[in-house]
Amino acid sequence: MSKIHRIINNAIWFTLFGPLVGLIIAIPTIYINMDYPSDYFHDLPKYLLIGLLIAYIWGSLPALATGIILACLPPSYQGLPLAALIGALASALLPITAFIIVGYGIDMLLISVLCGTLSSVVVYQSIHYLPAINSQK
Repeated sequence: MSKIHRIINNAIWFTLFGPLVGLIIAIPTIYINMDYPSDYFHDLPKYLLIGLLIAYIWGSLPALATGIILACLPPSYQGLPLAALIGALASALLPITAFIIVGYGIDMLLISVLCGTLSSVVVYQSIHYLPAINSQK
């Protein structure tokens, strides 16, 4: 696979699955942070659709950046620890900007970094099993 194909492949898969995996990680993390409200399972279906929309708005650009950066790295530097680091740094940019402007939101930063790190690791490990996107017809 050429480098351009690898970049396109990573960009598509990371952008498609990264925010979804991040949402799966964020839901229990947010509820643990809120000390498990008593109506945890009752409220989950009600907010799942808006959570999915927020996850894709919030996480698609960091996921895209992580996929492109990992595809551009030489094979000797591609690995799980670097994928986790790039995912953490890319997902921390928006909360750090919000923290600088607004002045609060450390919880948002920590949850975003945790979700970005774990989702980049999961997508990086699973991208080898996903079919390659073929741009030729």
